[in-house]
Amino acid sequence: MRNFLVVVVSFLNLIEGWAKTEMQAGYQLSFRYHYGFVIAHTPSLQQFSRAHFPVYEITFSKLTNGSKTWQRDYHLPELNLSFLSTNFGNNKTLGNSYALLPSISFPYLRKKWIHANFRFGAGLAYLTSPFDRLSNYKNNAIGSKLNSAISVQLETKHQLTPSTRLYIGLALNHFSNGATKIPNLGVNLATANIALAYSFARKPTIVFDSLAAFKKHNEFFVLLCGGFKEIAPAGGNKYGIASASFNFSRVHSRRGKWGSGIDLFYDAAIKEQFKRDQRPVSTFDVAQIGLNVCWEVIFGKVSFPLQAGVYLHSKYKSNGSVYNRYGIRYHFYKRMIANVSLKTHYAKADYFEWGLGYTF
Repeated sequence: MRNFLVVVVSFLNLIEGWAKTEMQAGYQLSFRYHYGFVIAHTPSLQQFSRAHFPVYEITFSKLTNGSKTWQRDYHLPELNLSFLSTNFGNNKTLGNSYALLPSISFPYLRKKWIHANFRFGAGLAYLTSPFDRLSNYKNNAIGSKLNSAISVQLETKHQLTPSTRLYIGLALNHFSNGATKIPNLGVNLATANIALAYSFARKPTIVFDSLAAFKKHNEFFVLLCGGFKEIAPAGGNKYGIASASFNFSRVHSRRGKWGSGIDLFYDAAIKEQFKRDQRPVSTFDVAQIGLNVCWEVIFGKVSFPLQAGVYLHSKYKSNGSVYNRYGIRYHFYKRMIANVSLKTHYAKADYFEWGLGYTF
């Protein structure tokens, strides 16, 4: 740890004079050291939770200056791109993990002596030792090398000098492939961390205390999605899924909207489960109809929907009556929507959905 900090400080000293003349204002480079453990969220994962280990992170950040409306709405957040690496405490079963993680940091406390941020990120992770029924059958957490990565963090920010900052935080990181390949219990990491950052930035040039007026309005949208999933046994067939959603939303500010709607699902894996149970099955038996409520957080053209729903019709009862969907949407070409979301039942991932929508 001592050698790591010495290298970081030396590097920052070398580039300080060059950065003032060559780098554009509004950017930051940080080095973060995590120390944590794997959370055993099911008894079968306790084999991975005994070790404590480091996670190394390098982050390049853009410090927003309020030039866009949504930046002022969120009090000048930081946009980050991080690279994380760990070996899970030399755990041969899980192998090494490498993640590329875009994230955004929201200020929620600003005092002269301390600032506090909430950071949320979603990206991709590469795990080197997924499940293999012959060579790595003990890994019941991850079934594929390529996985999604999700991170949430609470951190404090301390200004050491006009150019350097110290961050101290608590983080939770999750790796999963969304049941595209099983096993997929997922890996959850809890860490405490410290970071040293060098900022190539001046103070914000645009005042964000007063926001422009916003007119509340209603909108409707249709969303069509598709995807695939795998069910036991591991290494079996992939089964297609499809969904259609019809939603009403009340856009109450530039930062968010809430709404409700109807979801229609078709999951070919349910048909296979019925066949294995020797139950007669029809297309209507496989179809599921749900009623949802949704909260969508907006950042300009990008938004994050958080949805909870209950099945009004579902002959398949193993997953219960409640479902959730978490995703990211990009609004383009006037009224079009590109969507990626994860459907879950409680804490169990069901499948990823990719789709397009249209707003009325």
